[in-house]
Amino acid sequence: MNDRRGGKKLADVDVKEVGEFQVKDLRPFLDKSSFKTLASWWSALQILSGSRVVTMNTRGWLYKVRLLRTRAKEIEKN
Repeated sequence: MNDRRGGKKLADVDVKEVGEFQVKDLRPFLDKSSFKTLASWWSALQILSGSRVVTMNTRGWLYKVRLLRTRAKEIEKN
């Protein structure tokens, strides 16, 4: 994982595709996410999508990302 496209490596992660979901179907994944409510997850999706309209029926891909190792010492130097 990088801090931006082409940027310095921050961590090693494992990424697995969960599948395609509608926003309204993400509730079972809340406990594994950093969001407390479906509404807060939806708000973050609206911000990320920019000008594209996001509704509870909008479809998108969900990925499970697991942190393997961070580059903490390299991060502290910068």
